[in-house]
Amino acid sequence: MTVILFFNLYSQITNGAYKCNSSEATQNKCNDLIKLNAAAALGQCLPNEVPKNIPSLLARNNISLFTGSIPKKAGSASDTIAFTDLNDPRVISVARVLSALENIGDKSFDYLRNGAQIKIIFGTNKASNSRRFEDEIQLDGGIQNMTGMLGQSESNGQDNIGLITHELGHYIGGTTCGSKFEGGDSTGNSIGNSTYDAYKRYTGEDRCGITSYARDDYRKNNNVTEEFAEVVAAYITMPQMFQESESEGCRKAFRFMRQLFGESNQLNLNMPSSAMCAARRTSYNPNDPHHAAQEAVRTLPTLPRPTNAPILSFPETQTQTNKIPKALPTTQDVPGAQ
Repeated sequence: MTVILFFNLYSQITNGAYKCNSSEATQNKCNDLIKLNAAAALGQCLPNEVPKNIPSLLARNNISLFTGSIPKKAGSASDTIAFTDLNDPRVISVARVLSALENIGDKSFDYLRNGAQIKIIFGTNKASNSRRFEDEIQLDGGIQNMTGMLGQSESNGQDNIGLITHELGHYIGGTTCGSKFEGGDSTGNSIGNSTYDAYKRYTGEDRCGITSYARDDYRKNNNVTEEFAEVVAAYITMPQMFQESESEGCRKAFRFMRQLFGESNQLNLNMPSSAMCAARRTSYNPNDPHHAAQEAVRTLPTLPRPTNAPILSFPETQTQTNKIPKALPTTQDVPGAQ
């Protein structure tokens, strides 16, 4: 029965039956996937300010943008061409997601920066779905991207912030989790070191069916990959969904995300649901100078030591008290000094 229901849901999505700007009943169905949630798609819980210096933002997070043809089955995109229009709504949406990922909490999230180069491909065709395949985030050209929803038809719905966050969530899940979540399961046995593994270890047997898609995919495939991607997307774009859920698994998932991003009291489950979206919108500065400053320090050139600089040395027999010279050399004593 579950498989049949899931297939019916998938068929309605791929056949365009869900129009997320129509009736309230249909809108409720759209909430069954983050990528089909209008508020998540438009980033209504994120700051309205557009991140500045998008090229630097993309570069420090190892993101390159392309257009290309996405295969119907898992595989690399073909006919890829570099995409350089930084004013395109799709690029702005990618920048808003990256700005959220790097600025939320204690600004320590670096799972994208420490990995391989990531290619975000804006599909020029209607494939079967959007997906992460190896180092590619493939955004389908229409079927899964709410074409025509709330004026998004101009970009084939590929500026869907919920969708972009979901697919980047898959990439985050596949990266090494680092020191925040080291260790084994409750019995001390190691179950892997990816962020997917850390999430499964942290939540144990308690599942977070934050959307019906997350819930049904786990029942079907017995893994947490889609659940994790939906949890990441909800935490960034629709955090009130955790407050509205009474699931212990979702409470654990929320705590995992807070730890992943180093958030303390900006958001908590004791807040009213209506306040959480506003709290996310004001929880960070999309143009925080922190990362630009760090980037400048990392790119400072290492200056070679002048070959004619004097080397101060003292005989080993000198005592500690007379190791400090009475007077340092002046510029007149150093050959070539100005």
